Formats: sequence, structure tokens, C-alpha cells
Amino acid sequence: MFVKDAFSDFINRREVGNGNRLIKHAPTSPYDTKEPTIVYPPKQGDIELRYDIGQQNCGYYSFELDAESGWSLTYVVLSI
Repeated sequence: MFVKDAFSDFINRREVGNGNRLIKHAPTSPYDTKEPTIVYPPKQGDIELRYDIGQQNCGYYSFELDAESGWSLTYVVLSI
């Protein structure tokens, strides 16, 4: 059985526009949690949020997600 490697999809993605209008209360760091970040998904395509945690971590990440039925989320942790 061969599993598709997602890395090539990741490095070959391209920006199709500026998503700033789709994000409300974007944190300045992953530890800035004064207000929840609100993401308004675009009608076409995806939106990608990237956070540089600034340190290596070992353990578990957690977050809360409120979304309408039918939305999907892909959560990827990378160390490059």
C-alpha cells in the first residue's frame, strides 16, 4: 500500500489573494488570547493561518473551534 505524501502539496501551494479581510482579531502571537480569532472562510479556496511558536515544543496543542456543520479543518504542525 502506498500513501500519498502531502509534503509536495504543501511546498507547491500558491497564494491566490490576501486573506486579511477574512480574519478578525488575528493574534500577534499564539499566546495572545485576549479575544478569539474569527476566520470567515472564502467562498472559493482555502485560508491558511501560520503561527511561529518561536520555540520547540513537545506535548499536546489544544484549541477551541466553533463552526457550522459541513466545514472542515486541517491542522498541521511542522518543524522546518
